[in-house]
Amino acid sequence: MARYNDAVCRLCRREGLKLFLKGSRCFTDKCAIERRNYPPGQHGLGRSKQSAYGQQLREKQKAKRIYGLLEGQFRRYFAQAEGQKGVTGENLLRLLERRLDNVVFRLGFAASRAEARQMVAHGHFQVSGRRVSVPSFLVRVGDQEIAVFNIAGSYHAMDDVCTRHGVPLYRTPVGEANVVEQMRRVGAVIGGEGNGGVILPALHAGRDAMVGMALLLQALAESDQTLAALHAALPQYHMIKRSVELVRPLDDADIVGLARREFDGTFDTSDGVKVVLPEGWLHLRRSNTEPIVRAIAESRDAATAEALVQRALRQLAPLAQTKGA
Repeated sequence: MARYNDAVCRLCRREGLKLFLKGSRCFTDKCAIERRNYPPGQHGLGRSKQSAYGQQLREKQKAKRIYGLLEGQFRRYFAQAEGQKGVTGENLLRLLERRLDNVVFRLGFAASRAEARQMVAHGHFQVSGRRVSVPSFLVRVGDQEIAVFNIAGSYHAMDDVCTRHGVPLYRTPVGEANVVEQMRRVGAVIGGEGNGGVILPALHAGRDAMVGMALLLQALAESDQTLAALHAALPQYHMIKRSVELVRPLDDADIVGLARREFDGTFDTSDGVKVVLPEGWLHLRRSNTEPIVRAIAESRDAATAEALVQRALRQLAPLAQTKGA
């Protein structure tokens, strides 16, 4: 397979601007444009008048080098763009932007398109559940049913969002291992934990902040809205968290008993105890690593959520010393 093996910094110098072909180096003083901002070669410092054809050639070479293509590849993309409806130039750029290596670069998984190309070639990415190792693979927007899944102490907003879109919501005890196990059991395509960790099994079965960032960026791009607008469209709730240091050990049965004495609602004891009430919900759970009990409440307004937490803390007061979450 043909490839370009010469120095890439000379390509930036030839075009007279940064093409960002070497990742983080392009942002330092070592960048060739910063040190020698003139074309390479013995006549680089000489001035030459450029014709209209020369200007078109430079723009073509610039696009080809930005996306890391050889002449034959670029010609094939142009022929494909020319055969599509619409403006040929826009069609061409749309095709180039849809390349999988470019998408990986745009999402921030790689510092350069060359690095993204290597990651794709090594089989680190899946598209629609299928591993793709071809950098020139053209990505397209695809629709699929989404089964969403979260922990027992999850946000009420998840119920509203899933109900709005007609998809199931599953809950598990706290812990990434519990979440992943249940996701595999029900075949969920996305899940996560209450701390914001996103699990996308199409990539790998584990929390991944970069995946969460990529999904958010995709939502921004597809909706053409600001982050504030996307947030405003979601159900709005307030959550209050407190932790209580135990004076003596409590087991799950003790916590459930305390909750039943104070609250009258729907109880979920899969992980501690969660009480669903008309005004919101309260989740009481003892830590597996520290001698504390965590109280989490959520409601449409902060005052109601705080009141739910305080009701729980009054029941725990004889056995515990309250501290900030």
